[in-house]
Amino acid sequence: MAKKTSRSIIAIVGGIIALFGIVLGIFIKELGWWNMLNVFLGDVEYTNLYTTAFFGDVDTYFSSELTYLLPGIIAGVGALLCLSGNKILSLIGGIAVFAGMGLFMILLGGSWVGDLAELSDKNPFSDSFLVFKWRLGIGFYITGSGGLLALIGGLIAPKK
Repeated sequence: MAKKTSRSIIAIVGGIIALFGIVLGIFIKELGWWNMLNVFLGDVEYTNLYTTAFFGDVDTYFSSELTYLLPGIIAGVGALLCLSGNKILSLIGGIAVFAGMGLFMILLGGSWVGDLAELSDKNPFSDSFLVFKWRLGIGFYITGSGGLLALIGGLIAPKK
């Protein structure tokens, strides 16, 4: 009986980790899903840009456009599904976490970041151009790790 419970706990822990990756970026800007670092132009220093799973920044936290809210919502609902410990819900939740992350990358590539990357013939997810240096953030990887753990937990969890 303990072995069956521990298999379900893996999915639950994965859901918790994924939720942390989504929510912590709202409160701790360095844990967002994307950021632009070291922005200097001559003697002028520009502030570093951080983006949450909901395409918000350090001032707004959430985008005003519904389309840009969807990645965080989809990933968040997926992470919550993983908390059930149910095999099927954990699998669906893990897939939803990755679907939210994939949608984030698609929307990021289609935003001004994609325009900057296209202009400079660079990758919109991790690269640099002149004084700009950008990358997917720590929260993105935390969420992905949680989603992967939830998927694994869902695969090995017993049916209820």
